[in-house]
Amino acid sequence: MTCYEITSVIFQSLTFVAAITVATIYGCQLSQMRQSTKAATDAAKAAKDSVELARQNSWLEQRAWISVTTATLVHPLSEDTKPIVRLRIKNSGKTPAIKVQIIGEAYFACTPKERTETSTVNGETVIGPDCALYPEIIVDQLMNDTLINWIRINHNSIYVTGEVTYCDIFKRLHAAQFNFSLKGHNVDKRTFTACPTGNAMDGDK
Repeated sequence: MTCYEITSVIFQSLTFVAAITVATIYGCQLSQMRQSTKAATDAAKAAKDSVELARQNSWLEQRAWISVTTATLVHPLSEDTKPIVRLRIKNSGKTPAIKVQIIGEAYFACTPKERTETSTVNGETVIGPDCALYPEIIVDQLMNDTLINWIRINHNSIYVTGEVTYCDIFKRLHAAQFNFSLKGHNVDKRTFTACPTGNAMDGDK
């Protein structure tokens, strides 16, 4: 080979080596850029998730929480009267419950019946934080000695059931269900007990 040809081969070899080197460096830089981009994306997502979690926790801590805590007879059972049941609806949250509405009924039966769309107990109202509302529901049946005795011997019960709907100040709609019964020795105490089913403190609507 001539001196020119040798020089040409060496130059081409060096050019090839340089190209490989440049390609390797570019590949490494591209990989690092991708890793940096992924890390930045992951960090941004983590920050967004953290903000959302903080917002959710703040909402749960500050919102209204409604539950029906007790049901009691206003007067002892007596002949020729319709029993009146008084509910205690408590807002245990830190902000008011607004647009509060109670839908329910009280009735005399052997067993609880399926919940239906019953009459509205009150118009829309507000329950402040750590405050309670005491609506009353009338049993649409006159009592007599036989019915009262059936209640005392656990043959029948007076049931009060329904739902409380309300909004929190964050404009979210919620509902709390209630289902209580009165029978046996609780008749003289005039206190209802919660049924095994049909009670839920709160849920989104």
